[in-house]
Amino acid sequence: MTIVPGAGFGVDRGEGNRRPPTLLDMRFRSSEFVAQSFALGQPSDSYSFAVGTADMKERNAGQGIRPAEMDGLSVLVQLAFADTLATLDMVGIGTATPGSISDRGIDFTIEWAPRLISFGSGGLLEFDIQDLAFAGRGMQYIYATVTLITPESSAALAISEPTSLLVLGSGCLVGGLLFARRRRTAREPNPQRN
Repeated sequence: MTIVPGAGFGVDRGEGNRRPPTLLDMRFRSSEFVAQSFALGQPSDSYSFAVGTADMKERNAGQGIRPAEMDGLSVLVQLAFADTLATLDMVGIGTATPGSISDRGIDFTIEWAPRLISFGSGGLLEFDIQDLAFAGRGMQYIYATVTLITPESSAALAISEPTSLLVLGSGCLVGGLLFARRRRTAREPNPQRN
């Protein structure tokens, strides 16, 4: 797992020394988090795990968050899958609120949109990362959740409802035609019997 912060994060050198701040001091870590192994058997089974931390370190000096510190705040969480050698990139959108860090309002949020991923023969998983909201300084864990939407085996065997009705209707029609033919031949005289 890798966390790549956008260009708007960092520590301003010389902040308050006549240079306006341009970077939001938020620090991300994923180095101490280990690979996960889990099984999901039924639809809606899910598994959640920590992928890293986000630590709001922005100081309230210089009026807290300033307008020049509010751009480039996306966060990329990259999940790697050992079995397939595939990676999944989840991009979170960061939004900062200008002003004091010491007030009671929300200062910074990161929101991720869930992603649906197909696997095997018709299988479907949903990946989601928990949104974060910071009111002041502090550290929070970043959690990912994997949910099984459709298992691979049932997706390959599933018949959609309209198709099921068509198959049932066709079977009834064929059965009805065979029954009518049998009944008609039973009523007709057999010329070989006389």
